[in-house]
Amino acid sequence: MDLSAPHIVGSYLLDKDRRPLYELAKSDSLWERRIAIVSTLSFIRLNDFSDTLKISKILLNDEHDLIHKSSDGCFAK
Repeated sequence: MDLSAPHIVGSYLLDKDRRPLYELAKSDSLWERRIAIVSTLSFIRLNDFSDTLKISKILLNDEHDLIHKSSDGCFAK
């Protein structure tokens, strides 16, 4: 999922409304929240950090360590 989300979800949303990522970021599902942040790697590769920062803020207080690890990974690239 970490390898495919940026290529599938992120690439698809490059020229589209990115609201679905914000819905995923607010999901009860750990995996949907993780897809939301990891998908933004496609944007980061194009020097577009806006959605990554906004979604990271939504997930800042998430209780699951896998969310924090994925957020850290986005900024480490």
